[in-house]
Amino acid sequence: MSRRDLLTLVLLSALWGASFLFYRIAAPLVGPIVLAEARTLIASVALAPLLKHEHWAAIRKHWKPLLVLGIGNGAIPYSLIAYAELTLTAPVASILNAATVIFTAIVAWLVVKEAMPPRRIIGLALGLIGVAVVVGLSGYASTRLFWLAVAAMTVASLSYAASAVHSRRSLGGNLPLTLAAGQALTGSIVLAPLALAKLPAATFTLKGVLAMIALGLMSTAFAYILYFRLIASAGPTNASAVTLIVPVFGTLWSWVFRGESLTWGAGFGAIIIAAGVVLVTGIRLPSRSRMVVLTPPERGGDDGVQREQRRTFEPGTFAVENDDHSDDGSEQHRSQQQR
Repeated sequence: MSRRDLLTLVLLSALWGASFLFYRIAAPLVGPIVLAEARTLIASVALAPLLKHEHWAAIRKHWKPLLVLGIGNGAIPYSLIAYAELTLTAPVASILNAATVIFTAIVAWLVVKEAMPPRRIIGLALGLIGVAVVVGLSGYASTRLFWLAVAAMTVASLSYAASAVHSRRSLGGNLPLTLAAGQALTGSIVLAPLALAKLPAATFTLKGVLAMIALGLMSTAFAYILYFRLIASAGPTNASAVTLIVPVFGTLWSWVFRGESLTWGAGFGAIIIAAGVVLVTGIRLPSRSRMVVLTPPERGGDDGVQREQRRTFEPGTFAVENDDHSDDGSEQHRSQQQR
Protein backbone atom coordinates (compact mmCIF):
# COMPACT_ATOMS: atom_id res chain seq x y z
CA MET A 1 0.00 0.00 0.00
CA SER A 2 1.45 3.35 -1.04
CA ARG A 3 1.66 6.35 1.25
CA ARG A 4 -1.21 7.98 -0.62
CA ASP A 5 -3.39 4.89 -0.17
CA LEU A 6 -2.53 4.81 3.52
CA LEU A 7 -3.56 8.44 3.94
CA THR A 8 -6.80 7.70 2.07
CA LEU A 9 -7.44 4.74 4.39
CA VAL A 10 -6.97 6.88 7.49
CA LEU A 11 -9.17 9.69 6.13
CA LEU A 12 -11.90 7.22 5.18
CA SER A 13 -11.75 5.67 8.65
CA ALA A 14 -12.03 9.12 10.22
CA LEU A 15 -15.10 9.95 8.12
CA TRP A 16 -16.89 6.68 8.79
CA GLY A 17 -15.92 6.82 12.46
CA ALA A 18 -17.47 10.29 12.64
CA SER A 19 -20.76 8.92 11.29
CA PHE A 20 -21.43 7.30 14.66
CA LEU A 21 -20.96 10.67 16.36
CA PHE A 22 -23.36 12.31 13.88
CA TYR A 23 -25.93 9.56 14.53
CA ARG A 24 -25.59 10.09 18.26
CA ILE A 25 -26.21 13.83 17.91
CA ALA A 26 -29.06 13.85 15.39
CA ALA A 27 -31.01 10.63 16.08
CA PRO A 28 -32.57 11.80 19.39
CA LEU A 29 -33.72 15.01 17.68
CA VAL A 30 -35.23 13.86 14.39
CA GLY A 31 -35.64 10.11 14.91
CA PRO A 32 -33.99 7.15 13.13
CA ILE A 33 -36.14 7.15 9.96
CA VAL A 34 -35.85 10.86 9.23
CA LEU A 35 -32.10 10.73 9.87
CA ALA A 36 -31.64 7.76 7.54
CA GLU A 37 -33.64 9.57 4.84
CA ALA A 38 -31.58 12.73 5.31
CA ARG A 39 -28.37 10.72 4.91
CA THR A 40 -29.43 9.07 1.66
CA LEU A 41 -31.11 12.17 0.21
CA ILE A 42 -28.14 14.47 0.88
CA ALA A 43 -25.75 11.89 -0.56
CA SER A 44 -27.93 11.54 -3.67
CA VAL A 45 -27.98 15.29 -4.24
CA ALA A 46 -24.21 15.49 -3.75
CA LEU A 47 -23.41 12.59 -6.09
CA ALA A 48 -25.90 13.44 -8.88
CA PRO A 49 -23.74 16.18 -10.50
CA LEU A 50 -20.87 13.69 -10.82
CA LEU A 51 -22.90 11.23 -12.87
CA LYS A 52 -22.45 11.01 -16.62
CA HIS A 53 -24.71 9.50 -19.27
CA GLU A 54 -23.28 6.00 -18.82
CA HIS A 55 -23.94 6.13 -15.07
CA TRP A 56 -27.60 7.10 -15.53
CA ALA A 57 -28.01 4.44 -18.23
CA ALA A 58 -26.62 1.78 -15.89
CA ILE A 59 -28.91 2.92 -13.05
CA ARG A 60 -31.96 2.62 -15.32
CA LYS A 61 -30.85 -0.77 -16.60
CA HIS A 62 -30.07 -2.26 -13.19
CA TRP A 63 -32.69 -0.49 -11.11
CA LYS A 64 -34.03 -3.69 -9.55
CA PRO A 65 -30.74 -4.97 -8.04
CA LEU A 66 -29.85 -1.36 -7.16
CA LEU A 67 -33.16 -1.10 -5.32
CA VAL A 68 -32.25 -4.20 -3.30
CA LEU A 69 -28.84 -2.64 -2.61
CA GLY A 70 -30.41 0.65 -1.56
CA ILE A 71 -32.63 -1.15 0.92
CA GLY A 72 -30.07 -3.61 2.27
CA ASN A 73 -27.00 -1.37 2.25
CA GLY A 74 -28.74 1.91 3.02
CA ALA A 75 -32.32 2.15 4.25
CA ILE A 76 -32.24 -0.79 6.68
CA PRO A 77 -28.78 -0.43 8.30
CA TYR A 78 -28.89 3.40 8.42
CA SER A 79 -32.25 3.30 10.24
CA LEU A 80 -31.22 0.51 12.61
CA ILE A 81 -27.90 2.11 13.55
CA ALA A 82 -29.68 5.39 14.25
CA TYR A 83 -32.18 3.51 16.44
CA ALA A 84 -29.43 1.64 18.27
CA GLU A 85 -27.59 4.87 19.08
CA LEU A 86 -30.61 6.16 20.95
CA THR A 87 -29.33 3.75 23.63
CA LEU A 88 -25.76 2.75 22.81
CA THR A 89 -22.80 5.13 22.87
CA ALA A 90 -21.02 5.78 19.58
CA PRO A 91 -17.87 3.81 20.59
CA VAL A 92 -19.86 0.65 21.38
CA ALA A 93 -21.95 0.98 18.20
CA SER A 94 -18.84 1.42 16.03
CA ILE A 95 -17.23 -1.67 17.56
CA LEU A 96 -20.32 -3.82 16.99
CA ASN A 97 -20.49 -2.55 13.42
CA ALA A 98 -16.98 -3.91 12.83
CA ALA A 99 -18.51 -7.39 13.01
CA THR A 100 -19.89 -6.76 9.50
CA VAL A 101 -16.77 -8.41 8.04
CA ILE A 102 -17.40 -11.49 10.17
CA PHE A 103 -21.01 -11.76 9.03
CA THR A 104 -20.03 -11.16 5.41
CA ALA A 105 -17.76 -14.20 5.48
CA ILE A 106 -20.59 -16.32 6.93
CA VAL A 107 -23.13 -15.12 4.34
CA ALA A 108 -20.67 -15.65 1.48
CA TRP A 109 -20.01 -19.20 2.69
CA LEU A 110 -23.72 -20.01 2.96
CA VAL A 111 -24.90 -18.33 -0.26
CA VAL A 112 -22.06 -18.53 -2.78
CA LYS A 113 -20.14 -21.40 -1.13
CA GLU A 114 -17.03 -19.27 -0.67
CA ALA A 115 -14.08 -21.18 0.72
CA MET A 116 -13.85 -21.46 4.50
CA PRO A 117 -10.24 -22.39 5.39
CA PRO A 118 -9.24 -23.05 9.01
CA ARG A 119 -7.77 -19.55 9.37
CA ARG A 120 -11.11 -17.99 8.48
CA ILE A 121 -13.05 -20.32 10.79
CA ILE A 122 -10.80 -19.28 13.70
CA GLY A 123 -11.31 -15.63 12.73
CA LEU A 124 -15.09 -16.04 12.69
CA ALA A 125 -15.03 -17.66 16.12
CA LEU A 126 -12.87 -14.86 17.52
CA GLY A 127 -15.13 -12.22 15.99
CA LEU A 128 -18.28 -13.69 17.50
CA ILE A 129 -16.56 -14.07 20.88
CA GLY A 130 -15.46 -10.44 20.64
CA VAL A 131 -19.03 -9.31 19.98
CA ALA A 132 -20.21 -11.28 23.03
CA VAL A 133 -17.48 -9.67 25.17
CA VAL A 134 -18.42 -6.16 24.01
CA VAL A 135 -22.11 -6.81 24.73
CA GLY A 136 -21.46 -8.44 28.09
CA LEU A 137 -18.79 -6.07 29.44
CA SER A 138 -19.78 -2.71 27.99
CA GLY A 139 -21.24 -1.51 31.28
CA TYR A 140 -24.91 -1.36 30.27
CA ALA A 141 -27.73 -2.66 32.43
CA SER A 142 -29.50 -5.66 30.95
CA THR A 143 -32.68 -3.84 29.95
CA ARG A 144 -35.13 -4.34 27.12
CA LEU A 145 -33.91 -1.19 25.36
CA PHE A 146 -30.31 -2.34 25.56
CA TRP A 147 -31.03 -5.72 23.98
CA LEU A 148 -33.19 -4.12 21.29
CA ALA A 149 -30.27 -1.81 20.45
CA VAL A 150 -27.86 -4.76 20.28
CA ALA A 151 -30.32 -6.64 18.06
CA ALA A 152 -30.61 -3.58 15.81
CA MET A 153 -26.82 -3.36 15.39
CA THR A 154 -26.66 -7.11 14.68
CA VAL A 155 -29.36 -6.95 12.01
CA ALA A 156 -27.67 -3.86 10.51
CA SER A 157 -24.37 -5.74 10.22
CA LEU A 158 -26.13 -8.75 8.69
CA SER A 159 -27.87 -6.44 6.21
CA TYR A 160 -24.53 -4.92 5.21
CA ALA A 161 -23.11 -8.43 4.81
CA ALA A 162 -25.96 -9.72 2.65
CA SER A 163 -25.77 -6.58 0.52
CA ALA A 164 -22.07 -7.11 -0.10
CA VAL A 165 -22.74 -10.60 -1.43
CA HIS A 166 -25.73 -9.35 -3.47
CA SER A 167 -23.63 -6.59 -5.01
CA ARG A 168 -20.93 -9.04 -5.99
CA ARG A 169 -23.40 -11.44 -7.61
CA SER A 170 -25.86 -9.04 -9.27
CA LEU A 171 -24.01 -5.78 -9.86
CA GLY A 172 -20.50 -6.84 -10.75
CA GLY A 173 -18.93 -4.88 -13.58
CA ASN A 174 -20.77 -1.62 -12.84
CA LEU A 175 -18.82 1.55 -12.24
CA PRO A 176 -18.27 2.32 -8.53
CA LEU A 177 -19.96 5.72 -8.82
CA THR A 178 -23.00 4.01 -10.32
CA LEU A 179 -23.30 1.77 -7.27
CA ALA A 180 -22.80 4.58 -4.78
CA ALA A 181 -25.30 6.94 -6.42
CA GLY A 182 -27.78 4.18 -7.28
CA GLN A 183 -27.75 2.91 -3.71
CA ALA A 184 -28.25 6.39 -2.24
CA LEU A 185 -31.01 7.28 -4.70
CA THR A 186 -33.04 4.08 -4.28
CA GLY A 187 -32.59 4.11 -0.51
CA SER A 188 -33.87 7.68 -0.38
CA ILE A 189 -36.93 6.81 -2.48
CA VAL A 190 -37.81 3.85 -0.23
CA LEU A 191 -37.43 5.87 2.97
CA ALA A 192 -39.23 9.00 1.76
CA PRO A 193 -42.87 7.96 2.62
CA LEU A 194 -41.83 6.73 6.08
CA ALA A 195 -39.78 9.84 6.74
CA LEU A 196 -42.64 12.15 5.72
CA ALA A 197 -44.90 10.36 8.21
CA LYS A 198 -42.34 10.85 11.00
CA LEU A 199 -41.43 14.42 10.05
CA PRO A 200 -43.98 16.21 12.30
CA ALA A 201 -42.38 14.64 15.40
CA ALA A 202 -38.84 15.69 14.44
CA THR A 203 -37.07 18.52 16.22
CA PHE A 204 -34.68 20.54 14.08
CA THR A 205 -31.86 22.44 15.73
CA LEU A 206 -28.75 23.99 14.21
CA LYS A 207 -26.56 21.30 15.80
CA GLY A 208 -28.78 18.50 14.54
CA VAL A 209 -29.05 19.89 11.01
CA LEU A 210 -25.27 20.32 10.79
CA ALA A 211 -24.83 16.71 11.97
CA MET A 212 -27.24 15.48 9.26
CA ILE A 213 -25.49 17.46 6.55
CA ALA A 214 -22.09 16.19 7.66
CA LEU A 215 -23.43 12.64 7.76
CA GLY A 216 -24.76 12.85 4.21
CA LEU A 217 -21.91 14.79 2.62
CA MET A 218 -18.78 13.69 4.48
CA SER A 219 -19.60 10.23 5.85
CA THR A 220 -21.60 9.04 2.83
CA ALA A 221 -21.04 10.83 -0.50
CA PHE A 222 -17.38 11.80 -0.06
CA ALA A 223 -16.55 8.66 1.92
CA TYR A 224 -17.89 6.35 -0.79
CA ILE A 225 -15.82 8.14 -3.43
CA LEU A 226 -12.73 7.60 -1.29
CA TYR A 227 -13.66 3.98 -0.62
CA PHE A 228 -14.10 2.99 -4.25
CA ARG A 229 -10.93 4.87 -5.19
CA LEU A 230 -9.06 2.95 -2.49
CA ILE A 231 -10.39 -0.38 -3.78
CA ALA A 232 -9.19 0.48 -7.30
CA SER A 233 -5.76 1.60 -6.08
CA ALA A 234 -4.92 -0.72 -3.19
CA GLY A 235 -7.25 -3.67 -3.74
CA PRO A 236 -10.30 -4.89 -1.77
CA THR A 237 -8.30 -6.69 0.93
CA ASN A 238 -6.26 -3.63 1.83
CA ALA A 239 -9.40 -1.47 1.63
CA SER A 240 -11.15 -3.78 4.11
CA ALA A 241 -8.58 -2.73 6.72
CA VAL A 242 -10.80 0.32 7.23
CA THR A 243 -12.97 -1.94 9.40
CA LEU A 244 -10.17 -2.14 11.95
CA ILE A 245 -9.64 1.62 12.18
CA VAL A 246 -13.23 2.94 12.16
CA PRO A 247 -13.87 2.01 15.85
CA VAL A 248 -10.69 3.91 16.81
CA PHE A 249 -12.03 7.12 15.27
CA GLY A 250 -15.57 6.37 16.43
CA THR A 251 -14.24 6.29 19.99
CA LEU A 252 -11.93 9.28 19.51
CA TRP A 253 -14.55 11.65 18.07
CA SER A 254 -17.12 10.65 20.70
CA TRP A 255 -14.64 11.19 23.52
CA VAL A 256 -13.52 14.59 22.18
CA PHE A 257 -16.97 16.01 21.39
CA ARG A 258 -19.28 14.17 23.81
CA GLY A 259 -17.08 12.83 26.58
CA GLU A 260 -18.11 9.22 25.84
CA SER A 261 -15.52 6.57 26.53
CA LEU A 262 -15.10 2.78 26.46
CA THR A 263 -15.12 0.41 29.38
CA TRP A 264 -12.12 -1.89 29.65
CA GLY A 265 -14.36 -4.83 28.71
CA ALA A 266 -15.60 -3.21 25.50
CA GLY A 267 -12.01 -2.28 24.60
CA PHE A 268 -10.90 -5.88 25.17
CA GLY A 269 -13.75 -7.13 23.02
CA ALA A 270 -12.75 -4.67 20.28
CA ILE A 271 -9.24 -6.16 20.22
CA ILE A 272 -10.69 -9.68 19.88
CA ILE A 273 -12.95 -8.55 17.00
CA ALA A 274 -9.98 -6.87 15.29
CA ALA A 275 -7.98 -10.11 15.55
CA GLY A 276 -10.88 -12.01 14.01
CA VAL A 277 -11.19 -9.51 11.15
CA VAL A 278 -7.47 -9.86 10.39
CA LEU A 279 -7.80 -13.63 10.16
CA VAL A 280 -11.00 -13.52 8.09
CA THR A 281 -9.74 -10.99 5.55
CA GLY A 282 -6.11 -12.10 5.45
CA ILE A 283 -4.90 -8.53 6.00
CA ARG A 284 -1.15 -8.39 6.50
CA LEU A 285 0.61 -5.57 8.25
CA PRO A 286 2.96 -3.55 6.04
CA SER A 287 6.54 -4.82 6.13
CA ARG A 288 9.80 -4.17 4.39
CA SER A 289 10.91 -6.97 2.11
CA ARG A 290 14.34 -7.89 0.92
CA MET A 291 15.19 -8.63 -2.70
CA VAL A 292 18.30 -10.16 -4.20
CA VAL A 293 19.65 -8.05 -7.04
CA LEU A 294 22.33 -9.40 -9.37
CA THR A 295 24.78 -6.73 -10.51
CA PRO A 296 27.35 -6.87 -13.29
CA PRO A 297 31.00 -7.69 -12.45
CA GLU A 298 32.91 -4.78 -10.99
CA ARG A 299 35.36 -3.05 -13.27
CA GLY A 300 38.92 -4.24 -12.76
CA GLY A 301 37.81 -7.52 -11.30
CA ASP A 302 39.41 -10.65 -12.60
CA ASP A 303 36.89 -13.20 -11.53
CA GLY A 304 34.08 -12.10 -13.91
CA VAL A 305 31.52 -13.36 -11.39
CA GLN A 306 28.28 -11.54 -10.85
CA ARG A 307 27.94 -10.40 -7.26
CA GLU A 308 24.79 -10.36 -5.20
CA GLN A 309 23.66 -7.07 -3.75
CA ARG A 310 20.80 -6.88 -1.25
CA ARG A 311 18.51 -3.93 -1.32
CA THR A 312 15.37 -3.11 0.64
CA PHE A 313 12.33 -2.04 -1.30
CA GLU A 314 9.18 -0.45 0.02
CA PRO A 315 5.95 -2.45 -0.34
CA GLY A 316 4.00 -1.47 -3.44
CA THR A 317 7.00 -1.72 -5.76
CA PHE A 318 8.10 -4.54 -7.96
CA ALA A 319 11.14 -5.49 -9.97
CA VAL A 320 11.24 -6.15 -13.71
CA GLU A 321 13.97 -8.42 -14.96
CA ASN A 322 15.51 -7.77 -18.35
CA ASP A 323 17.87 -10.36 -19.82
CA ASP A 324 20.35 -9.20 -22.45
CA HIS A 325 22.16 -12.19 -23.95
CA SER A 326 25.31 -11.92 -26.09
CA ASP A 327 28.02 -14.27 -27.36
CA ASP A 328 30.59 -13.27 -24.77
CA GLY A 329 28.32 -13.37 -21.74
CA SER A 330 25.04 -12.11 -20.32
CA GLU A 331 24.08 -9.63 -17.71
CA GLN A 332 20.91 -9.38 -15.68
CA HIS A 333 19.56 -5.95 -14.87
CA ARG A 334 16.67 -5.20 -12.54
CA SER A 335 14.97 -1.86 -12.38
CA GLN A 336 12.64 -0.72 -9.68
CA GLN A 337 9.34 0.62 -10.92
CA GLN A 338 6.63 2.31 -8.91
CA ARG A 339 3.27 0.61 -9.16
